[in-house]
Amino acid sequence: MNKEDFQAKLATVPEEAPDEEDRADLKEAADINDGTALPLEEVKSALDFSGRLNIRIPKSLYQKLSQDAKLDGVSLNQYIIYKLAR
Repeated sequence: MNKEDFQAKLATVPEEAPDEEDRADLKEAADINDGTALPLEEVKSALDFSGRLNIRIPKSLYQKLSQDAKLDGVSLNQYIIYKLAR
């Protein structure tokens, strides 16, 4: 299901005020929050990014990255993500 389909399906779900059980669940979640939870607005804004990056690189660099990824036993995509994250 793509993002647009998910949003369209979500729009059909009626919004209701939280009941007592919902409030208890929210309190429990807040009590166990270790500080790593993301605010809802931050999660929503992250949905606006596709996660795709298309770039052109020299063939020699592509070959080098491909060989390095193969030596490390990972896909080229995983290897590039690792390199970018460092």
